[in-house]
Amino acid sequence: MTTVRSHLTRLSVLTAAALLLLSTATTGCSGSGAATQLENAPIAITPHNTLVSLQNNAGMPLTDVRLTVTAYGNVNFTKTLARLENAEAKEVGLNELTSQDGTTFNPRLSRPKAIKVKATDATGKQRDVEVAWK
Repeated sequence: MTTVRSHLTRLSVLTAAALLLLSTATTGCSGSGAATQLENAPIAITPHNTLVSLQNNAGMPLTDVRLTVTAYGNVNFTKTLARLENAEAKEVGLNELTSQDGTTFNPRLSRPKAIKVKATDATGKQRDVEVAWK
């Protein structure tokens, strides 16, 4: 009787460990923030540890480009670029972003949650792209 009970206990522990390992593996592979962005988005946004890369894919120049990084706690840090030429790539350092009260973004104090870019194309159409931080 004792051997059957110990065998069942071992089996249940192994099953629980396997399920835990499987759930951890599938959660870790659930994708990055950039994967949620549409492939044909007018502006490609790629977050990095210390900067955000932007690329204009709209097919025309963009003006009044406003990059906003939303941190947990719903604090927005922004930077405005006057113009982004067609197919131009631009890297914006996180230390260039400021909040409404002038506070500079510090990744040691704030954890980014999302990135949003708003811009106006040559025809006057508003272009908005938002991605989750990976």
